[in-house]
Amino acid sequence: MAEEFYQTRKKQGSEVEELKDYIKDGEKILDLGCGSGRLCRIIDGKNIDYTGIDFSENLILIARENYGKKFIVGDILNLPFPEENFDSVWAIASLHHIPTKKFRKRVVAEIKRVLKPGGRIIVTCWKIKSFLRRDVFIPFHGKKRYYHVFSKREIERLFKKSGFKVEESRYLKKGNKKNNILIIGKKL
Repeated sequence: MAEEFYQTRKKQGSEVEELKDYIKDGEKILDLGCGSGRLCRIIDGKNIDYTGIDFSENLILIARENYGKKFIVGDILNLPFPEENFDSVWAIASLHHIPTKKFRKRVVAEIKRVLKPGGRIIVTCWKIKSFLRRDVFIPFHGKKRYYHVFSKREIERLFKKSGFKVEESRYLKKGNKKNNILIIGKKL
């Protein structure tokens, strides 16, 4: 599925473009669930120490070919990095693919562990209308992908209970419509 996924992410989306202002020159950034590395498009030209991690070996190969940055195959439930190692951790459209509340808490705990004091987490999650179910499977090229339907309030609570100060919580916009959820938290 890696090639099909990459083809759907080749075009720069307005969501990623809208996040440019959150990248600070000189930062050490971890990109969780980096996929084919699309976050690299907005760090180009900045002095950034970037590391991308994804469980898909094929997506990591595509990312390495396209961007030549540091990409590793790994598990975001058990990050292979020392404590207090990154200035910011990005999870662009990845946290909502983590099943169970227990695993989502574990991911956030891992993020907190690898962030420096005062470091920031930048998270986006898809905004999907789902009134009856909070967990759905979305068709994608003949297969199905798991998705947890977050509310903005639910993500805020997850980060607050995990020891983050929520600095920003809003919807990204696509034209005049509210699109995906953006949460920025600071490690206390």
